[in-house]
Amino acid sequence: MGEDPGWPWSAAARPRGTAPSILTSLRIIYLSLVAGVVLFTLVVGYLVATTEPPEDPPNQMAIVVVAVSVLALVLRSRIVPPLDATDDRSLASSYKSRMIVRMALGEAPVLFALVVFFLTFEWWMLALVVVIGIVGLAPPAPTRAAIEADQQGLMTQGSGLSLLDALTRPTEGRSSGDEDAPAP
Repeated sequence: MGEDPGWPWSAAARPRGTAPSILTSLRIIYLSLVAGVVLFTLVVGYLVATTEPPEDPPNQMAIVVVAVSVLALVLRSRIVPPLDATDDRSLASSYKSRMIVRMALGEAPVLFALVVFFLTFEWWMLALVVVIGIVGLAPPAPTRAAIEADQQGLMTQGSGLSLLDALTRPTEGRSSGDEDAPAP
Protein backbone atom coordinates (compact mmCIF):
# COMPACT_ATOMS: atom_id res chain seq x y z
CA MET A 1 0.00 0.00 0.00
CA GLY A 2 1.22 3.55 -0.76
CA GLU A 3 2.40 5.95 1.88
CA ASP A 4 0.17 8.80 2.98
CA PRO A 5 1.94 12.02 1.95
CA GLY A 6 0.41 13.90 4.86
CA TRP A 7 -1.24 17.28 4.73
CA PRO A 8 0.40 19.99 2.62
CA TRP A 9 2.31 21.51 5.57
CA SER A 10 3.64 18.21 6.97
CA ALA A 11 7.22 16.98 6.85
CA ALA A 12 6.15 14.25 4.42
CA ALA A 13 5.06 16.85 1.86
CA ARG A 14 6.27 16.23 -1.67
CA PRO A 15 9.84 17.08 -2.55
CA ARG A 16 10.36 20.18 -4.68
CA GLY A 17 10.21 19.43 -8.38
CA THR A 18 7.76 16.53 -8.12
CA ALA A 19 4.12 16.57 -9.13
CA PRO A 20 1.59 16.50 -6.28
CA SER A 21 -0.38 13.34 -5.67
CA ILE A 22 -4.13 13.31 -6.14
CA LEU A 23 -4.51 13.05 -2.36
CA THR A 24 -2.35 16.13 -1.77
CA SER A 25 -4.38 18.06 -4.35
CA LEU A 26 -7.64 16.97 -2.72
CA ARG A 27 -6.40 18.04 0.69
CA ILE A 28 -5.45 21.46 -0.70
CA ILE A 29 -8.94 21.79 -2.22
CA TYR A 30 -10.52 20.75 1.08
CA LEU A 31 -8.46 23.25 3.07
CA SER A 32 -9.26 26.00 0.56
CA LEU A 33 -13.00 25.39 0.84
CA VAL A 34 -12.87 25.37 4.64
CA ALA A 35 -10.71 28.51 4.65
CA GLY A 36 -13.26 30.20 2.40
CA VAL A 37 -16.04 29.43 4.88
CA VAL A 38 -13.93 30.70 7.79
CA LEU A 39 -13.09 33.94 5.96
CA PHE A 40 -16.72 34.47 4.95
CA THR A 41 -17.71 33.93 8.59
CA LEU A 42 -15.20 36.56 9.75
CA VAL A 43 -16.39 39.08 7.16
CA VAL A 44 -20.06 38.55 8.00
CA GLY A 45 -19.29 38.73 11.73
CA TYR A 46 -17.46 42.01 11.21
CA LEU A 47 -20.29 43.43 9.11
CA VAL A 48 -22.90 42.45 11.69
CA ALA A 49 -20.79 43.90 14.52
CA THR A 50 -20.31 47.23 12.74
CA THR A 51 -23.76 47.71 11.20
CA GLU A 52 -27.10 48.73 12.68
CA PRO A 53 -29.47 45.75 12.94
CA PRO A 54 -32.59 45.77 10.79
CA GLU A 55 -35.79 47.07 12.38
CA ASP A 56 -37.79 43.93 11.60
CA PRO A 57 -35.42 40.94 11.15
CA PRO A 58 -36.83 37.62 9.89
CA ASN A 59 -36.47 35.73 13.20
CA GLN A 60 -38.00 32.40 12.14
CA MET A 61 -35.20 31.78 9.64
CA ALA A 62 -33.43 29.37 12.00
CA ILE A 63 -36.08 26.79 11.14
CA VAL A 64 -35.31 27.23 7.45
CA VAL A 65 -31.55 26.91 8.14
CA VAL A 66 -32.11 23.63 10.00
CA ALA A 67 -34.39 22.37 7.21
CA VAL A 68 -31.81 23.24 4.53
CA SER A 69 -29.09 21.53 6.57
CA VAL A 70 -31.12 18.36 7.03
CA LEU A 71 -32.00 18.36 3.33
CA ALA A 72 -28.30 18.65 2.44
CA LEU A 73 -27.45 15.72 4.74
CA VAL A 74 -30.20 13.59 3.22
CA LEU A 75 -29.08 14.49 -0.29
CA ARG A 76 -25.49 13.70 0.61
CA SER A 77 -26.47 10.23 1.74
CA ARG A 78 -28.49 9.62 -1.45
CA ILE A 79 -26.73 11.30 -4.37
CA VAL A 80 -23.06 10.92 -3.51
CA PRO A 81 -21.53 8.69 -6.14
CA PRO A 82 -20.03 5.38 -4.94
CA LEU A 83 -16.39 4.51 -5.40
CA ASP A 84 -15.65 2.89 -8.76
CA ALA A 85 -13.15 0.10 -8.15
CA THR A 86 -12.67 -0.81 -11.82
CA ASP A 87 -9.04 0.34 -11.80
CA ASP A 88 -6.78 2.80 -9.97
CA ARG A 89 -7.66 5.73 -12.24
CA SER A 90 -11.42 5.16 -11.87
CA LEU A 91 -11.05 4.71 -8.13
CA ALA A 92 -9.13 7.97 -7.70
CA SER A 93 -11.53 9.84 -9.99
CA SER A 94 -14.62 8.56 -8.19
CA TYR A 95 -13.08 9.41 -4.80
CA LYS A 96 -12.37 12.94 -6.02
CA SER A 97 -15.91 13.36 -7.40
CA ARG A 98 -17.45 12.01 -4.23
CA MET A 99 -15.40 14.33 -2.02
CA ILE A 100 -16.31 17.41 -4.06
CA VAL A 101 -20.05 16.57 -4.00
CA ARG A 102 -19.90 15.92 -0.25
CA MET A 103 -18.04 19.21 0.30
CA ALA A 104 -20.57 21.17 -1.75
CA LEU A 105 -23.46 19.65 0.18
CA GLY A 106 -21.67 20.40 3.45
CA GLU A 107 -20.67 23.94 2.54
CA ALA A 108 -24.01 25.16 1.13
CA PRO A 109 -25.94 25.04 4.45
CA VAL A 110 -23.07 26.81 6.24
CA LEU A 111 -23.05 29.65 3.73
CA PHE A 112 -26.86 29.84 3.87
CA ALA A 113 -26.75 30.01 7.68
CA LEU A 114 -24.20 32.83 7.46
CA VAL A 115 -26.47 34.79 5.13
CA VAL A 116 -29.36 34.27 7.58
CA PHE A 117 -27.10 35.46 10.41
CA PHE A 118 -26.33 38.58 8.38
CA LEU A 119 -30.05 39.19 7.77
CA THR A 120 -31.16 38.59 11.36
CA PHE A 121 -28.19 39.89 13.39
CA GLU A 122 -28.87 37.06 15.85
CA TRP A 123 -25.46 36.16 17.30
CA TRP A 124 -26.64 32.74 18.48
CA MET A 125 -26.86 31.84 14.78
CA LEU A 126 -23.05 31.64 14.80
CA ALA A 127 -23.30 28.65 17.14
CA LEU A 128 -25.64 27.05 14.59
CA VAL A 129 -23.12 27.88 11.84
CA VAL A 130 -20.36 26.11 13.81
CA VAL A 131 -22.50 23.00 14.40
CA ILE A 132 -23.61 22.87 10.76
CA GLY A 133 -20.00 23.38 9.68
CA ILE A 134 -18.68 20.54 11.81
CA VAL A 135 -21.45 18.17 10.74
CA GLY A 136 -21.25 19.19 7.09
CA LEU A 137 -17.56 19.77 6.48
CA ALA A 138 -15.75 17.29 8.70
CA PRO A 139 -16.95 14.01 7.11
CA PRO A 140 -15.70 14.77 3.58
CA ALA A 141 -12.18 15.55 4.80
CA PRO A 142 -9.67 13.25 3.10
CA THR A 143 -8.09 12.13 6.38
CA ARG A 144 -6.08 8.98 6.91
CA ALA A 145 -8.96 7.49 8.97
CA ALA A 146 -11.51 8.28 6.26
CA ILE A 147 -9.33 6.69 3.59
CA GLU A 148 -8.84 3.60 5.75
CA ALA A 149 -12.62 3.35 6.30
CA ASP A 150 -13.21 3.61 2.55
CA GLN A 151 -10.52 0.96 2.01
CA GLN A 152 -12.39 -1.37 4.38
CA GLY A 153 -15.53 -0.77 2.34
CA LEU A 154 -13.67 -1.66 -0.85
CA MET A 155 -12.32 -4.84 0.73
CA THR A 156 -15.83 -5.76 1.91
CA GLN A 157 -16.99 -5.41 -1.71
CA GLY A 158 -14.21 -7.78 -2.77
CA SER A 159 -11.97 -5.22 -4.43
CA GLY A 160 -8.24 -5.79 -4.25
CA LEU A 161 -7.40 -2.19 -5.20
CA SER A 162 -5.63 0.07 -2.75
CA LEU A 163 -7.34 3.44 -2.38
CA LEU A 164 -4.20 4.98 -0.92
CA ASP A 165 -2.13 3.73 -3.87
CA ALA A 166 -4.67 5.20 -6.29
CA LEU A 167 -4.63 8.55 -4.47
CA THR A 168 -0.90 8.87 -3.90
CA ARG A 169 0.30 8.48 -7.46
CA PRO A 170 1.34 11.80 -9.04
CA THR A 171 -1.33 13.58 -11.01
CA GLU A 172 -0.98 12.87 -14.69
CA GLY A 173 -0.17 15.56 -17.18
CA ARG A 174 0.94 17.95 -14.44
CA SER A 175 4.35 18.85 -13.26
CA SER A 176 5.92 21.02 -10.62
CA GLY A 177 5.66 24.19 -12.67
CA ASP A 178 9.17 23.85 -14.04
CA GLU A 179 8.04 23.16 -17.63
CA ASP A 180 9.93 26.16 -18.95
CA ALA A 181 13.17 25.20 -17.23
CA PRO A 182 15.88 24.08 -19.65
CA ALA A 183 16.60 20.37 -19.81
CA PRO A 184 19.78 19.32 -17.97
